[in-house]
Amino acid sequence: MLVKLTAEEDLTLAESEWICGKLELIHKSEDGSTLNPHDYPLCEDALFRLRYMLYFNNINGWYKAFDWYGEIPPEKKAKDVALINRHYESWKHTIQITNHPEDLLQNISKETRHHFKEIHRYCKRQFIWGNRRDYLEKSIILHSKYIYYLTLEYYNENDLIEITIVEDETIKIDSFCFTHILFRHYSKIIKEYQVGKSYHEFGIDYKNIPKELLRIIQAYNALDNTNFDGQKIYFSLKGNLYAIWFRGIKRDVRGGETIKELRVQTLYPVEDTKEFERVSNQYPSIYVSGDFEFHMLK
Repeated sequence: MLVKLTAEEDLTLAESEWICGKLELIHKSEDGSTLNPHDYPLCEDALFRLRYMLYFNNINGWYKAFDWYGEIPPEKKAKDVALINRHYESWKHTIQITNHPEDLLQNISKETRHHFKEIHRYCKRQFIWGNRRDYLEKSIILHSKYIYYLTLEYYNENDLIEITIVEDETIKIDSFCFTHILFRHYSKIIKEYQVGKSYHEFGIDYKNIPKELLRIIQAYNALDNTNFDGQKIYFSLKGNLYAIWFRGIKRDVRGGETIKELRVQTLYPVEDTKEFERVSNQYPSIYVSGDFEFHMLK
């Protein structure tokens, strides 16, 4: 992998993060005695991902930051923040483009712009202006780029679309739901502006959400008489209640034919009191399949 990096041959995101992360661990000096990952253009994106995980809640470096060796010295922290700012400056223009040819980037850009609107509404309600609002916007832009790399890494190794069947309904799992779920139901600590949202803390592997959804839906489909309503599935995992919601979409195919499908829209832990009570009252029957307990209508 080091040979490929030195020759500037293509590396997957997982490969670049692995080799660049290893180089960073062993590089301690500027005297040339160890390889410096900053000397390799192919390490730029990997270094951003590594820096983001250190500074996601401290993106301007105003507070103490820590890495594998302890507290990061001021001069190194300044370099880290400069790298983060380079990515921020380029990415903030990328997410304003409304017609990306790539579905994944289009979905992420649209979702990021939605969060801009949420931030503006929140700041207006709370009378927040100036530096704090700017910080929230910068934070979601950087978070957006991190999500892009995380999802792109997944699709480097997996199919862009997963298809399964439930009671003759075609279920589509694509990058829309992957990005939507990551944006709306993860990383609570940096999303004070999202009101009324629930957040995943454990149980669902955020790096493999499409496969997690496929596993849940296939377990549901293994049951008899699910009475699937084409809108939602409620299930419990490790004592926590979750909901998967679907939306009907149409897709044109060759020959002028139009196919109707259900696309997964979202997956979230149920915390709203009214929804929780509705599930308890209207979905009292519980059927176990695999690791999941599915709640069925009366």
